Amino acid sequence: MLPSRMHSMCFALTLGVSSIAAATDDQPTTSLPYTPSLDVNAMDRSADPCEDLYQFACGGWKTNNPIPADQSRWSTYGKAYVDNQRYLWGILQDSSRPSPERSATQTLIGDYFAACMNVENIDELGHKPLESDLHAIARLEDKTQLGELIGRLIVHTDTSAFFLGLGSEQDAEDSSLMIGGIHAGGLGLPDRDYYLDNDENKKATREEYSAHLTSMFMLLGESAEKARNSAATVMRIETALAKASLTRVERRDPHKVYHRKSLGELQQMAPAIDWGTLFNKAGLDPKPWLNLSQPAFILETQATIERESLEDLKTYLRWSLVNTRAQLLSKPFRDQDFAFFKGHLRGITEQSPRWRTCVSQVDRQLGESL
Repeated sequence: MLPSRMHSMCFALTLGVSSIAAATDDQPTTSLPYTPSLDVNAMDRSADPCEDLYQFACGGWKTNNPIPADQSRWSTYGKAYVDNQRYLWGILQDSSRPSPERSATQTLIGDYFAACMNVENIDELGHKPLESDLHAIARLEDKTQLGELIGRLIVHTDTSAFFLGLGSEQDAEDSSLMIGGIHAGGLGLPDRDYYLDNDENKKATREEYSAHLTSMFMLLGESAEKARNSAATVMRIETALAKASLTRVERRDPHKVYHRKSLGELQQMAPAIDWGTLFNKAGLDPKPWLNLSQPAFILETQATIERESLEDLKTYLRWSLVNTRAQLLSKPFRDQDFAFFKGHLRGITEQSPRWRTCVSQVDRQLGESL
């Protein structure tokens, strides 16, 4: 039984091993490396399996595969993922070379990859790629226009950063139906507890987050004083949303995350948003009904829109926009985003090489073509 068990155990996450710098000979591959189903070199035969079976089964793998500097954890799964990315890198690099023999699909994925890899041009642009959406936020004249604007931003970013997330899901009470779902979102930090817990770690993280918000608003062109005020606005709004969010434990209860509502019932529940316009803009059909995973969160969204000024809501939307796109912008945005989300929150010391970022982007946006 030991070989089978050893194979399973070595897929466990390898944590706490010293990091190493990214390989200097990083190159794309034309074939995936062979990985034996049972690798005896993964074992540490110096360990007593009766005392430490994990070390006996996986100690060799841990020694031979320290955590890379651009990762917070490492495992055979993680290594396989990067090996696959490196193979896709080769495909994309070949497809990015201009040639009359390229197919339409090769041209699509190749040009996308080449544009992503052109960091010199990206760095010159600063935050100009956001100008269209930033202008749309600035032109907001009345809170009644929020539904259309939020729908637009959700489509452009494919995220749940703007108060809520939208999607389709199987109806939990009728598996023959696919229905629209509305989910709590709008938080910049990973979980509600980061806003509400008062242990020293969470307090320190909130201080770092406020400093990060300030830096990002300054990169958008605000003065230091205005950026600090903007950061305080975002913290106030996100904290209110966090208080209305279910805990991780509560979200495990399927009855607590299923609440069937019609479009009319939702509109009556939260009239500050024109839900019909939002769904139309986002391409979501609200018929025959919707699932509101967290009704209390929707009520708090309504209260927040009523309570906050139009300018403060714009500030929150500007932050949500830049937060979703920071890694696609110029180097100052990428560096600041990395310093907080990867450096402070996850302890990562180096940014991943650009090719990995671009492979991930193509795989996410043009996955079927790739």
